[in-house]
Amino acid sequence: MGIQKYLKDKYAVESTYIPYGSHVIKEYSFESLKKYNVTAHQYSMLIARLESENRFEII
Repeated sequence: MGIQKYLKDKYAVESTYIPYGSHVIKEYSFESLKKYNVTAHQYSMLIARLESENRFEII
């Protein structure tokens, strides 16, 4: 990982990469949306840490 190399080069320390993200859902049912009265493909969602470099205003 690029950040690991940066930390090693700059600070001469080892680091542990901890990935974040989610599993890709390959099969799903729209039936669960009915329970919450939600229409498929009508929403956008952003999940991120509140950090200045995430630049929410651009998204």
